[in-house]
Amino acid sequence: MAEDPSSTASDLLRVIMSDPPLAAKVLRVANSVHFHRGYTVSDLQTAIVRLGFSNVRNLLMGVAVIRSLNPYFAGAPIAREEFWVHSIAVGVTAGHLSGQSEQLCASSSFVMGLLHDIGKLVLDRTARDRFAQALQLSEGAKIPLHDAERARLGCDHAQVAGELLSAWKFPRELVEPVRWHHDPRKCDAAHRPHAIILQTADWICNVHGLGNAGNRHPEAPDAAALVRLRVTGRSIASIVEAVKNEPLLNLLLPV
Repeated sequence: MAEDPSSTASDLLRVIMSDPPLAAKVLRVANSVHFHRGYTVSDLQTAIVRLGFSNVRNLLMGVAVIRSLNPYFAGAPIAREEFWVHSIAVGVTAGHLSGQSEQLCASSSFVMGLLHDIGKLVLDRTARDRFAQALQLSEGAKIPLHDAERARLGCDHAQVAGELLSAWKFPRELVEPVRWHHDPRKCDAAHRPHAIILQTADWICNVHGLGNAGNRHPEAPDAAALVRLRVTGRSIASIVEAVKNEPLLNLLLPV
């Protein structure tokens, strides 16, 4: 429904009303400091209007993804909350970077960021010993985790996430940037700008310790890409501060 351009606030309202815990989260976000307008919202329809379609969409996607994948953390070497903090932070950061361009969709960028590391959960679930070896190699050799994964598993978490999202019938404009966010040059031209933004957002969040998904030695994006995105030390500091104050970062956690 969130992907359907003909969806309305009433359509979202019906979905939210069928899920009381989700409805409570929507109201909490609408009444948070970030969105408060001087009076408390107590009904869902007003909350949706206050938040706007894009914010509600991101909240719903966040809750749905986190709920469905939380069971995969049993015995995983990555802490659940730190993983989701990183994923949400990358989504918010990607949204900020996309918002500077009329050609890119900030809400789609949030979803890409939320999903970009789910391949790590699959690798841990299906090849736990070798994934643990990749984590150790990354830390010991101080190399990016995706390079260590390729050395130990023959593929990386981005490629696995791309295959999974493709199997789940996600649209290509979401799948391809996730698949190639560690190697945007291999992404087809139509989706490469989002892949570059996703790579940059991931790098910023890793460098500044916004959550932790196991990659302590991230690879910096191409310098030319940073110039095109107008990413500077000052703009990064501003984005990081905005992400830390983003209501979704706290209200999606704990789940």
